[in-house]
Amino acid sequence: MYTSGTAATATWANAVATEFRIFHYQYGGTLRWRVDGGAWTSVTADTSETLDVITISGLSDAAHTLEIDTTGNAGVVDFVGIYGTRSDAAGVEILKMGNSGTTAFRMQAYNSFVTAPLAELQPDMALVILGTNDYRSTVSPPSVYIAGLQGLVDAARAAVPDMGFIFVVPPQSNPDGQQVPLSDYRDALFGWADAEGHEVISWLDRWPDFATANDRGLWRDNLHPSSLGGRVGAQDTINRLMKG
Repeated sequence: MYTSGTAATATWANAVATEFRIFHYQYGGTLRWRVDGGAWTSVTADTSETLDVITISGLSDAAHTLEIDTTGNAGVVDFVGIYGTRSDAAGVEILKMGNSGTTAFRMQAYNSFVTAPLAELQPDMALVILGTNDYRSTVSPPSVYIAGLQGLVDAARAAVPDMGFIFVVPPQSNPDGQQVPLSDYRDALFGWADAEGHEVISWLDRWPDFATANDRGLWRDNLHPSSLGGRVGAQDTINRLMKG
């Protein structure tokens, strides 16, 4: 999200964290932040067009409310997101990083912006689900699909060289129009991933046809799995590829 205005606001309520990190690109804008209704802190970015991270630490391990606004802004505030962590909590962090309508063709335009945030986050693994929008597109054939995924891997490993990847072939949806069979993307992905040493799971092959899966409650609409479908796919992936 970005703005040159002075009245933009964002609020994260009931967020349990001992530290927040605010990610923003620097285009000369000014933003303010405060936690739990306390005093505002103002931050003015330079014009380097690089990623900056504002760290808010020392919070109690409890639910907090983080507010951001653009009061006093005279430039462009380019807001990327919030990362909240708990210093003493054991377990696994799962972060959803997506963009509605994404295709590999579109990814090629923003893969270069992946490196800086991942250098800060230092993830162990990415699970990438891509293809539903590609096979309905005229500009993202299998060759472009693979090029977009390779660009993502290159950008991510520039930040985390040993980062692992699991690529998911999505299940067969029920689109209005289909330019290329989804199986063509699956075949291209298997060939590329095998050569590059990546893990792949094909929900296209592991799910039944759309009508059957929809009858079983796995689809929310013609393009998006339901909550149940998401849980089934996630659990299958965990069982097949992520359990020791």
